Amino acid sequence: MPYLACGATGVLSVVGNVVADRNAELIRAVRSGDLDSAKAIQGSLIPLVDAIMRTSQGAIMAKAALAELGIIPHATVRLPLLEPPPPHLQRLTDALATIAAPV
Repeated sequence: MPYLACGATGVLSVVGNVVADRNAELIRAVRSGDLDSAKAIQGSLIPLVDAIMRTSQGAIMAKAALAELGIIPHATVRLPLLEPPPPHLQRLTDALATIAAPV
């Protein structure tokens, strides 16, 4: 969000693959000058960002999130990637529960 507020025109985001709708809302809010809404959206995503980016590798966790949400059929990864351990998956499940309700 800070980059968008300073004039960036888009976002490359691992987490954005999981919550594309929220990512788009964030960008729209910044572009329309509604920084309070943008900050609220970003704040609501912090648990998910932490679960995806601060546990197992980001792409592994994003794929696990997409499977958990039913968007893809499974989260199987190929070597050299490894499946995330159960505590990481639990953290991800808990974080996904926090984004279930709209901002």
